[in-house]
Amino acid sequence: MQKILPLFLIIAVLSCNDVPVKNTTVNGIVKGLQKGTLYLQKVQDTAYVTLDSIFIKGEKKFQLTCNLEEPEMLYLGCSESLNAER
Repeated sequence: MQKILPLFLIIAVLSCNDVPVKNTTVNGIVKGLQKGTLYLQKVQDTAYVTLDSIFIKGEKKFQLTCNLEEPEMLYLGCSESLNAER
C-alpha cells in the first residue's frame, strides 16, 4: 500500500496539466490572395475575436486551428484584397 500511494500521486500530478488542446481544424484553399493574412474569428460581445491567423504569401492551401468548448459560428477574414495583382 505504501508503494502504491506515491505512484498514484505522481500519476495524478502528471495528469493535471493545463495545456489547451486545439480540437478544431479548418483546412481550405484560397484563390487570388497573393499576399496577406487570413484570420479565423468568432463574434464575442459584438466584436470579432481572432482565434488563429496565418500569413499567406502566394500559397493556396491553409490550415487554421483553435480550441472550441462548444459549437460556434466561425468566420474567415483577410487583411488584403483577393485581387492584389490588379
